Amino acid sequence: MMLLGLKIKKAIEDARTSPEQVAAHAEMSLTNLYKIYKRDSIDSKYLVKIAEATNKSVDFFLYDDDEPRSGNQVRGIGNAIGAITNQKINTGPGKKDVDTAVEESVIINQLTQQLEACADKVKSLQNEIALKDQIINLKDQLLEQAKK
Repeated sequence: MMLLGLKIKKAIEDARTSPEQVAAHAEMSLTNLYKIYKRDSIDSKYLVKIAEATNKSVDFFLYDDDEPRSGNQVRGIGNAIGAITNQKINTGPGKKDVDTAVEESVIINQLTQQLEACADKVKSLQNEIALKDQIINLKDQLLEQAKK
């Protein structure tokens, strides 16, 4: 697996654009771009901008052709959530951000299930209220008839 920073450097070279132009587009200093070349992680907001500047997809930087696709799917969740929350994206398996993304996905699923259960409970309670209203109306009608 190629270091993420090296993939970025190669993409800039292949795009025949200057590091200065890419850094400007990514709204970072040239020094920070050069530091990224030596790392295997990057803030998602910068990765998205670098991908735009080099006409590459974000996936190009995150996935190797020889990686198993199941790992790609997990990191895809991390990438999607990281892009929204500006979290740092790491490409290696088992990284903290991927774990966080998976945990967030599980929490979202649990909350969705709880919300559906609450909606079912609301419907059930509304039905009970309707039945109680009918009983009260019948009771009132019987009392009126008994008075006559």
